Amino acid sequence: SDLKVREALRSAHVPENATRRTCRDAMLACRAALLAYASDAPPPPPVEEKKTKRQKVEDDPALRMRQSALCAADALLLAAHTHTFVKVSRRGTATAPGVEVIRDDVGKFPCKSCDTKAPLYNDAVRTQPQDVLRVQERTYGPLAEVEALIRWHDTDALADPDLGAGLLAVKDLRGCALLPDAASILEACKGGYDATLQRQLADALEDPVRRNRPWPEDVSQCFFPSSMVDEWWGAPSL
Repeated sequence: SDLKVREALRSAHVPENATRRTCRDAMLACRAALLAYASDAPPPPPVEEKKTKRQKVEDDPALRMRQSALCAADALLLAAHTHTFVKVSRRGTATAPGVEVIRDDVGKFPCKSCDTKAPLYNDAVRTQPQDVLRVQERTYGPLAEVEALIRWHDTDALADPDLGAGLLAVKDLRGCALLPDAASILEACKGGYDATLQRQLADALEDPVRRNRPWPEDVSQCFFPSSMVDEWWGAPSL
């Protein structure tokens, strides 16, 4: 199946320094090849009635590949109709040195909305208002600035030790500002994308409010199999 997909995608080559129109045409040609592969794939073999829908997909590699090809084709269609892209600059990993603060200067404690795993908050609960607290050093990932801007209102997220790793961005931006990667979808080959999820995605994109929010969880799991974040962000809703 993998060889058939590679053969079908040969016509989608994009030369270096290609124009935007050329890239768009190549993506649509690639989509057409994936749809042709999905429709030409052999039907799944008969399965036992007692098996669930998920078990049927997991037991049938051909079905998973066909569904992944359909999912990747829709991802390319969205990319081809996206006009606004944002390139996110990744900073190097940075470590902030420890500092000393007065308990009252960092808010009221205990704080229900704070991350209880953070050393500062655990220590502050057992101290007096004017006690000096030592905030331990902290390492920030390459996307810390972007994620802090996205989640500025969320104290728990800002205190998350993984801030900057990209996990928060994936969770908050899937679909509404972060395009799925067709290559990752095919490589993961998770399957599970069918007419029901396709309809859910169409409904979300047609709704002027929902299109600006992350996609439904079941749809996102098909389109975003990886937690890695690409440097190019964009979506048709932008």
